[in-house]
Amino acid sequence: MNNLTLTTSQEEALQAVRSFLNDDETPLFVLNGAAGTGKTTLIRAIIAQLEKEDRPYKLMAPTGRAAHILSQRTNQPASTIHRGIYKHCTVGEPTSTSKEKLKAAQPDQKEVTRQEDKECLYFLLNINENPPQTVYIVDEASMIADNLQETETLKFGSGRLLTDLLNYTGRRKVIFVGDQAQLPPVGMRFSPVFDSAYLLKQHGRQMKQYNLREIIRQQANSTILKNAMRIRQQIDAHEYQNFRLEQGQNALATAQLLTPYFELFPSRPHPQAIVIAYSNRQVLDYDHCIREHYYGTQTQWLNAGELLMIARNNYSYGEELYNGSVVRVDEIMNGGQIEHRRVKLHRENKQEVEVDLQFGEAKISFRKGNEAVTMVVKLLVNSLNTTDTSVSGKLLAQALLVEFKLRLPPRLRNLKKTNPQYKQLRKEYTDLLMQDRYYNALNCKYGYAITCHKAQAANGLMYLLT
Repeated sequence: MNNLTLTTSQEEALQAVRSFLNDDETPLFVLNGAAGTGKTTLIRAIIAQLEKEDRPYKLMAPTGRAAHILSQRTNQPASTIHRGIYKHCTVGEPTSTSKEKLKAAQPDQKEVTRQEDKECLYFLLNINENPPQTVYIVDEASMIADNLQETETLKFGSGRLLTDLLNYTGRRKVIFVGDQAQLPPVGMRFSPVFDSAYLLKQHGRQMKQYNLREIIRQQANSTILKNAMRIRQQIDAHEYQNFRLEQGQNALATAQLLTPYFELFPSRPHPQAIVIAYSNRQVLDYDHCIREHYYGTQTQWLNAGELLMIARNNYSYGEELYNGSVVRVDEIMNGGQIEHRRVKLHRENKQEVEVDLQFGEAKISFRKGNEAVTMVVKLLVNSLNTTDTSVSGKLLAQALLVEFKLRLPPRLRNLKKTNPQYKQLRKEYTDLLMQDRYYNALNCKYGYAITCHKAQAANGLMYLLT
């Protein structure tokens, strides 16, 4: 870490960080730069500076994939923001304004009360016990949202990630690292971390910023780089009327897009080659096309050798499985048999919906540093062919919680706060939920294509853009 060679721009940025660390009035620093400007190298230099000063620090990122990559590149522990600032969940009523509230009824006619139907997993903001001089380095900061983000069955703190992060860190120093020109958080028109006026007005926080502009990682004549820099310049100048992309010599028509993929990897898919598509629907189409090429049109739901991408962080198997990580399927257990568990849900409009929850088991493997990790996991088969933003995705999340409650003993099924043992029973309920293999079944997608949003922070050997 002490042998880092920095460019002039990086040296200037590091000096700006040193000045920030000694400034008692400014709690936030933003390091902004395009891909290839050396942000990760600078993070390593900042870490070396903090270690030299014997100053504690924490590395975080908005997603599991980004946290995993940050840890790999710095050789230091890194966590998701959620894992870093929220504490073990409790169960309570959601505050969602969604109009599609669901109430559940058991297939065997047993009752589940309406209050219980509204329950969701609620992660509370933790108490920060780190020393006041702790520095938080948060990578991929463009993805940090400050709008209300919650689902029917899951809520973190206030539901506003940036608000909760700043409340957690207090007056401790936070260094945000990212690219202002990347896609904003889902549901927002801008990335709030890069907006000094927003941070001051909404959170009362002053911030300093340094912009890295020298590209040091890409080929100088790269068509992708030329287009990216042109778009960045237009964004900086607020010029949105004239959008033009230069076409490179190796550009392919959409119909030809997968040809180089199949030529490079004739026998099986490669975990670091991926298609980047515009929409979740396109992602699913490309997944199916690639699967048909390797495994035939009549293929089963999963095959040995296939790639899966984790779609939701999972901590139930001893090893952290991060959202966005790619794993390989080594073996399909139980002969590929799918277990069906049906749950009936009722919308507020009285319409009844039956959800067929499908579970399978597989042995998967992945790399953790230099170590090969293998484990047998329970998979939520439904998640392979649905999108998290679809109605079906929301129904799945609700159905999983309802299915869990159907298996509870009566004393835990309809808990009331008037019960003298309420707190103890609620803890037992929550502990059972967090350990349940069905509720915590691995939520995966086929690992051959991703959307632009999910491609942020990704690091692979080949990308096919659609």
